[in-house]
Amino acid sequence: MGPETEILMDFKPAHFQQWVLGTFYGWLIGFIAVIAFALAFETFQQGDQQSFVGLGIGLGVGYMQQRFLRRHTSIGLSWMWANIVGLGLGFFVFEHGDKVMESFPRFTLQGSIILGGLLTGVLQFLVLRKAEIGGKWWVLFCWISWVLTGLMAILAENLPIWFERGTVVNFLSAFALVFGTGIVLAIASGYGIRRVLKGR
Repeated sequence: MGPETEILMDFKPAHFQQWVLGTFYGWLIGFIAVIAFALAFETFQQGDQQSFVGLGIGLGVGYMQQRFLRRHTSIGLSWMWANIVGLGLGFFVFEHGDKVMESFPRFTLQGSIILGGLLTGVLQFLVLRKAEIGGKWWVLFCWISWVLTGLMAILAENLPIWFERGTVVNFLSAFALVFGTGIVLAIASGYGIRRVLKGR
C-alpha cells in the first residue's frame, strides 16, 4: 500500500464532503450524458434502447468519483470504466433479458439500477484489490447505495400516483427523480467508501 493511500486512512469530514459533492455532481453530469446518448441513439434510429441510461449515469458518477480517488490513491480511470460497464450491463440485461428467456422480468428502471449497482461493486472491488486497498466490503456497500437509489426512484415515480396529479406533485416527482436519487447515492456511497478506505 503506497504513501498516497495512507492519506485516506484518516478519512476526515472534508474527504466525505468531497466524495458526496463529487458523486452528486457526477449524477447530474450523468443526466446530461444520458440526454446526449439518447440524441445519438435517436439519430441512428435506436431510440427505443435503454442501455444508454446506464452508460450515461455510469460515466458521470464514475468520472467524478475517480477524480477524488486519483488525488489520494493510485486508482485512475479504471474506476470510471467499472461504473460504465457495470451500470451499462445492468440496463442491457434487463432490456434484452426477456428476448433470451421469456420468464425474465420486463425492463424496469429500478431493477436495472440494482443489478447494475451489484455488477459495478464487483468490478470496483477488483480495482480496489489491484490498488492494494482491500475493499472486500465495497461490493456490499456499493450495492446498498444503488439499491437505496433505486428505491428513491420508485418513490419519485409513484408520487403522482399516490397524490392527486398537479403541477406541484409533478415538480416534486421530477425533482426527487433527478436530485433526490443523486443525493441518496452520494451520501450512501460516501459512508461506504469511508468504511472501506479506513480499513474497517
